[in-house]
Amino acid sequence: MILDIEPQTEDSLKIPDISIVESSAELLYGLIHQRYIITRQGMQQMVEKFDHGHFGVCPRVYCNSQYMLPCGSSDLPGLDTVKLYCPNCMDTYTPPSSRYHGIDGAFFGTTFPHLLLQCYRDLAPSILAPLPTSMEATGQESSMEFASKPASISSKKPSVLSEARLGRKEPQADIYTPRIYGFRVSEFAPSGPRMQWIRMRPHTLSELDS
Repeated sequence: MILDIEPQTEDSLKIPDISIVESSAELLYGLIHQRYIITRQGMQQMVEKFDHGHFGVCPRVYCNSQYMLPCGSSDLPGLDTVKLYCPNCMDTYTPPSSRYHGIDGAFFGTTFPHLLLQCYRDLAPSILAPLPTSMEATGQESSMEFASKPASISSKKPSVLSEARLGRKEPQADIYTPRIYGFRVSEFAPSGPRMQWIRMRPHTLSELDS
């Protein structure tokens, strides 16, 4: 039934090669699993596993042991093994355990972790970084100014983001800074930091609209 093979012998129950059927059955089960985990019932079960840390924690130090989600780099089987996606730094990592190195990434697909975080906003870290103590007053004023913009201005430049659509979990927004004897390494030095802005988070929504 899986391979659509018609036996050449009179015995219709005889299977030509059991190894072919087993590998095809495993592939079929994995692709069904890819579709199941993006259903409502499947995501609820995966959320329970995520809450218990079944998929491990992010190896990045400044993510502070953020739980990860399984992710595939492709929806087509046979291209790559499963990876782990960190919702905080929004990057993928190779699982440290060798038992995951034989699992096809297509069995989880590229949609699952991002769809789950869209549906369960309580689990998603916010895109806004926490305000430092020295910037709390300034940040509050900026957010008040953003909220009190005239309707004419906001209609010309509508904002697609709102507090309700952001992740509700406080993110880990620290970024590693290379130092030598306590002094920051210049960006122009051969060993200096490169493109740290990729991991930067805005403090207010007004920074995104500016």
